Parts: sequence; C-alpha cells; structure tokens
Amino acid sequence: MVNSSEDIPEVWDQRERLEKIFVREPLSDKQHSWSQEEYSTTSSLLSEVMSITLHDVAFQPIFLGQGYPALMENYWDLVYEKGIQGCYLQTELGHSTNVARLETTSTHIPEIQEFEINYCLTNPSGGSVLWESSQLMVPSKQKDHKPLQGITVGDIGPKASGGMAAQDQGFVRFDHVRIPRTNMFLKFAQVMTQGDVYQGNVCQFPAVPPDKTDDINSSMIPAAGWTIAKAATVAILYTTVRREGEPDAKGLERQVLTYPSTYYRLMPILSRAFVFIELGRHTMKALTKMQQRLANRDTSLLPEMHALLCGLKVFVTTNGIIDIETARRSMGGHGYSAFAGLGTFYGQSHMGAGDPTQELRLAIKALCNEVLPNAIGLTNAFGFSDWSLDSALGVFDGRIYEALWQRVQMEPMKLSLLMLLISDPCYNAVKPLFSRRNSRADSEIANDVLEAIVIYEMMFNAM
Repeated sequence: MVNSSEDIPEVWDQRERLEKIFVREPLSDKQHSWSQEEYSTTSSLLSEVMSITLHDVAFQPIFLGQGYPALMENYWDLVYEKGIQGCYLQTELGHSTNVARLETTSTHIPEIQEFEINYCLTNPSGGSVLWESSQLMVPSKQKDHKPLQGITVGDIGPKASGGMAAQDQGFVRFDHVRIPRTNMFLKFAQVMTQGDVYQGNVCQFPAVPPDKTDDINSSMIPAAGWTIAKAATVAILYTTVRREGEPDAKGLERQVLTYPSTYYRLMPILSRAFVFIELGRHTMKALTKMQQRLANRDTSLLPEMHALLCGLKVFVTTNGIIDIETARRSMGGHGYSAFAGLGTFYGQSHMGAGDPTQELRLAIKALCNEVLPNAIGLTNAFGFSDWSLDSALGVFDGRIYEALWQRVQMEPMKLSLLMLLISDPCYNAVKPLFSRRNSRADSEIANDVLEAIVIYEMMFNAM
C-alpha cells in the first residue's frame, strides 16, 4: 500500500521507534507483536538481507495469492508463522529464463493422484540439477532434518563480493520424488484427476499466467531506490567534508563535491534515488490493484503488469549497480574501505551495464547545476540514521575521519598483530640467522628482518 503525503510523519515515527529497538537490543530473543507493516519496516531497516527474506517476498505472497481454499486451510497458518519456510526452484544448472526447456520432469500418475519429479537421466552434464534455488528449504519429516529419500541438496557457495551472506542459494536434485496433486497452487489453473489441464479465466492469456516473479520484481524497484539513496548519502556527505586543492582566501581547500568531475557523477545518482523510491511506491500500488482483480478472476491487467515489472527490474537494478560503483569511486581510496559501507550495498545488488547517450549527458549537466546547492538537504531527506547507514564516511555530524579512526580501532587485526609477529612462520624461519650470522649475507638479512620487526612494533604501538 502506498502512503499518502499525510501519512509520511507517521511512517517516519514508526521507523524511528523500530530502529531504537534494534539499537537498544541488537541481540534479543524477545517476541514483538508487530503488524505486517511494522514487520516489513523492520526488514527494510536492516542493511543485511535476512535468511527469511525470500520466504517473505517470494513464497508467502504466492501462497496467499495462488493457494486454493483447501491448501490455505491446511498450511497457511504454518506458512505465516514460518513453521513452513518456502523457496522457489526456477533455474537449472543448464537452463535459466527459458523455463519451457527445463529438463527436470514432472509426470502425473492418475492412479495415485501424485506427480513424480525427476531429473534428466540422459544429460551427462547434470544440467537438470535445479540451481540457484533461492532460500533453499526441502521437505523433511525426520528429526535430524535430513532431506527425504530421493532428494539431494546443498549450497552453491558464496556470492560475488560477499553479498547476501545470510541468505542461502542452493541446488537440489529430485530422483523420483512423489508429490500429491493437491499440493499444487490450484487457484487459477489445475490438473484434473485424469491429467487434463483446466485454466479457468487464465486461458485468455496462456502465455502470461500469474507469475511469482512479479512479486519479487516489484519489491526490487523501491529496494534499488533506497540502496542508491544510501550510496548517494554516504558519497555526498563524504565529498562535502573532504577538501582537496589550493587554499582559498580563507585558507580552506576546495570541497571535493564542488568539482564538476564529482558532482556530475553524484547529482544524477541522488535524483534517481528519489525517482526509483517514488516509482516503487506507485508500482506496488498498481500490483496490489492487479492482485485484487485477480482474486475476482479478472486478468485484464496481468499482461501489461508482467511486462512492466520485468522491464523495470532490469532498468532499476542496472542503474543501481552502476550508481553504487560510481558513488564509491567518487570517494577515492576511502571508498574502497569496507568501513565506507558501499561494498555491502554493491554485493547485495544485481549486476547490470549501460552508458548514457549524449542527450542524456546534456540533461545531466543541467540537472547537476540545479541540484548541487541542495545536495546535503536532499540526502538528509532520506532520513537515514548513522545506525541504519552503517558507514564511517556517511556519519551525520560530518566527523568522518574520527568515525573511520574509531572503526579501525575495533578492527580485530589490530588486536592480533603482536601475536602474529611472535608466531609468524616467516619470523620463526629466520630466527637462526640472528644467532648464526656466519656470513655477511646472513648479517644483512638479519638486520633487514630486525628493521622490519621494529617498524611493525611501531605500527602496533601507534594503533
């Protein structure tokens, strides 16, 4: 639901109230009686994607939107309370968006009213293994939580740049696994007892059935906007404080943000953040309207909404990944530090590519001249606290160097450096040189090592 302008103060009050709970109780097993809106707000406050995120955005909405009454009666309470945690299996090791050519088979067995799911036995490459299965959870009734017979499951490993570390992406292979026919989502289409397919009103648009990815794609639009907003806030605050160049009449060097090479990059990013956030609100409103019509078996809005969301997903995520990297580069060497926070934003975004046309560049130049004087005020309008932004370079009071220094003091490597010097294998390997020194070469090496140790000890003491 899209909030009206009258609701905005209430929304911000809610965000501040919930954020204070996180700050006060970072580790707590306390249960909160939050509404669905409050729960969604708490999820958006976190800078890290949670392990249950895809259950919330991909599984639960689809269960609610496409589950038929008997299925809802049997399982909805468990799904809502996360007694059942779901995933979706779409891509294979050998196939991706061409779902019509997936090699995993589903065979209806009328005699027992079940489907048998099986991987492709004739593909020697193993391409029919379901891959990148988001939020991987598989059926299990055993106390040790091992998968049922015929199911092979595992994690596909870490994602690029360490992104979404808390969320599992995995693989699963089904070897003659039986699933009851009644466990299908049968609200809009169903397989009858003898195997005939009945589609109801959806048969008007056989190429565009209700798509679970529409819910996921719609959530990506405002999420991309808020992620870009975080990157823009950090970069603009940092380049406002950072000064480089010849001193002016007052003895102050020039703010980095005032250089055209900097603000030409950052002002369009700031503008896109506002556009994508507002675009996300309108898109979610349109999706809610479509889903309300679908509940009454009205599919008239479905084809256009599906095409719109697919296109917007590509557009916002492509721009998002470029904008985050551009913001990081605008901060020079400090932008590469993990304490800047932009590496986390980048790792949790989707990859894309693109390049503005000449006409767009001219528009960007005009935009920069208009937006630059109000850049700090516009980033403040996002309402990020230091806690939610989690960036040493984006602290609200502008004391970025002090914040970065404090982060460095908490770095575990600092505390273990002395132990590293004592236990380092290289140090142990050259220890005989100190006692032997039989040759001039041994003496020179030993002196070099001693000099290096003195430097390391000075570094340790200075921390």
